Amino acid sequence: MEYSVDKINLDIRLKNNYTDDELTLLVNIGHSLETGNSLFEPDHGLALAVYGLAAQNGDATAMNNYGWMVLNGLGTPKNIDKAISAFEDAASKGNTTAMVNLGNIYENLENNAEAEFGNFNIINNSNFINLRVSNISEHVDYKKAVKWYKKAAENGNAKGAYNYALMLHDGRGIRKNRKKAFDIFYKLYKIRFLESAFFLGVYYQEGFGVSKNYDLARKYYINGATLGDIYCYNQLGTMYAKGLGVKQDFNFALEYYNTAAELGDSLSMANIGWMYLNGDGVAQNYKEAVKWYERAIEKGFRLENESAGPLNTLGCIYQNGLGVEQDYQKAIELYNKSAALDNSDAQTNLGVMYENGYGFIKNLESAVYWYKKAAEQGDTDASDALTRLVE
Repeated sequence: MEYSVDKINLDIRLKNNYTDDELTLLVNIGHSLETGNSLFEPDHGLALAVYGLAAQNGDATAMNNYGWMVLNGLGTPKNIDKAISAFEDAASKGNTTAMVNLGNIYENLENNAEAEFGNFNIINNSNFINLRVSNISEHVDYKKAVKWYKKAAENGNAKGAYNYALMLHDGRGIRKNRKKAFDIFYKLYKIRFLESAFFLGVYYQEGFGVSKNYDLARKYYINGATLGDIYCYNQLGTMYAKGLGVKQDFNFALEYYNTAAELGDSLSMANIGWMYLNGDGVAQNYKEAVKWYERAIEKGFRLENESAGPLNTLGCIYQNGLGVEQDYQKAIELYNKSAALDNSDAQTNLGVMYENGYGFIKNLESAVYWYKKAAEQGDTDASDALTRLVE
């Protein structure tokens, strides 16, 4: 592809051929202009041009970083197609970060694209990389995503291997194979790739591709927490709250949840809210429960579907006026958000609201609609309600 170099106004001697050391210097200058340092003020347009110059002369890192800036609209209008071309150029030269970036675009994760500088990565979105969004981009192509993740993995890129394992786990763009995914997570764990410990714990906790083993699940969660994975703290809290392989201990559960919540994990915040709502290990306190649920929802969840349960629970709190003023409209709003994420409890609750005229004009047709949605997911209360209404 053609790389724009028209904004270069530094004392850079333009020539036809550059040594590897000179190309490395250009990439370093581009990085300094991109982020700013003691020598340069940030200048995205100029950074893009310097990367473009190095890219024109065959530097794969510059190609990747050029693509990253174009993808994010830094120094130029955002252009996904142009970014793809730059990443493809870099990938053709063996740049594995570009391979992962291509996979991210085709999986609709373009906000997780990365730029390189030496041994450091600049990550545009540092949130948990298992963020999966709906197919809203015209570029989404799971098979292509799998192709690029696999190629990156085969060339030694740990993040590419991790994302490839996630595709195998979910069966997106490739036949679901959790045994193979487990093997990849285990290899990543051996090289201390942070998120792999979490998934090994989940696999042993749930019995995905391996025999269920709570002791091993707890071992991996502890190791992941030691490495700094806040989501492992939440899982440890859940194991103690539910007594999975350990004696049920709400004090330990709360300790783990609090640790994760302090580090920003919204799911742990919601779990603390659940403990206050039910009086598990703490004095029942509806106001405290509401505080934690609202804090969790405001913080946002790493996976959209994780919010479904907390949204439904908070809806129940408002419907019944537990620690807050009863508010059917607020409850309906929360139930709708949860139901849109296929939460069967929320769908049943909407059916109840329509059937009884809570916050709505009574509408049995709408009640049946929501009961059917929930019943299709195996909700027995919804099935019973359907039987009652249809008869």
